[in-house]
Amino acid sequence: MSDRKTYFADDLLADEIEFNECTFSGYDFLKADFNSFEFHECVFENCNCSLMNVNGCVLDNVVFTNCKLSGTNFTNINKFLFSVNFAECNLDYVIFEKNNLKLTVFNACSIIEASFIETNLFSSRFADCNLRGTLFERCILEKTDFTSAQNYFIDLDKNKVKGACFSMPEVMNLLMKYEIKIK
Repeated sequence: MSDRKTYFADDLLADEIEFNECTFSGYDFLKADFNSFEFHECVFENCNCSLMNVNGCVLDNVVFTNCKLSGTNFTNINKFLFSVNFAECNLDYVIFEKNNLKLTVFNACSIIEASFIETNLFSSRFADCNLRGTLFERCILEKTDFTSAQNYFIDLDKNKVKGACFSMPEVMNLLMKYEIKIK
């Protein structure tokens, strides 16, 4: 049996900077400064995590459920211990540049105009996600599952896509840059 601690929006974080097996529920972390904080085996649910400052932050096996993370920049996150999954989250305008997101699950998320540059998404899954305007450039997308994702455009010449899974009709977006006609 886990000794998971649950923090609710009216609880104070006090001076703690390391959290293990905690659940954060209903927090407004808008523009929160989590520089060098550590979260291990934690869950964030129904939280506003938009524009968080996460430079040097550890997100080790962290799950975000029904959270808003708009505009958060994960470029300078602690890369050694960065393992996250997202369910029903708003990830619009998020920056995931140069991260290892191998095996990450994005389930029913809005990921509009986000940036995945030089990101390893090997065997990740974008299930029922809206990827309108999201940039994938110099990414490892091998074995990544896009079968139920919508509105994506992935430049096949600028990404590694061997074994990636797509479905009709969205897969036709992969051919847009070639300006060809398909009948």
